[in-house]
Amino acid sequence: MCQKMADAPVDPTFSLSVGPEKIVYTGGLCPGLFRSAKGSLLVNTSDTAGFPINVISRDAGKTWQCWIPKGSPPDSHPAVPSGCVGQRTRDSVILAMEH
Repeated sequence: MCQKMADAPVDPTFSLSVGPEKIVYTGGLCPGLFRSAKGSLLVNTSDTAGFPINVISRDAGKTWQCWIPKGSPPDSHPAVPSGCVGQRTRDSVILAMEH
């Protein structure tokens, strides 16, 4: 049996706001978002040719750069699997991805 959202309990202390959209890579297919224990955000996706692309932010999503794991050959395209749809930051902001 499915519960309708209208039947869900209401928490008056909960509020939700959506910040500005941040595009970190255009043309990516099947993106995934991972948040490390230290707070780094890693988005992995594939380009249209199927090569894995990884972009990372170490400042809560303000800036992003391409990322290749240490020890990877210079011309490699390592895939870093992730399966999270969103993550909550220390200040209770939830970062979410639509794909």
